[in-house]
Amino acid sequence: MKTYLLRDIPDELWKAIKLKAVQNDMTMKDLIIKFLEEGVKREGKHGKG
Repeated sequence: MKTYLLRDIPDELWKAIKLKAVQNDMTMKDLIIKFLEEGVKREGKHGKG
């Protein structure tokens, strides 16, 4: 698996993701991957991409 680096994420968004991860007993990495997967699936259902 390749490693990627995200930069320039707005502070408020980062804090919200961190809080949501804690609330769901997940790592931030796992939560972000989950959000990315859901977004890709949703876009696929709409015929985009």
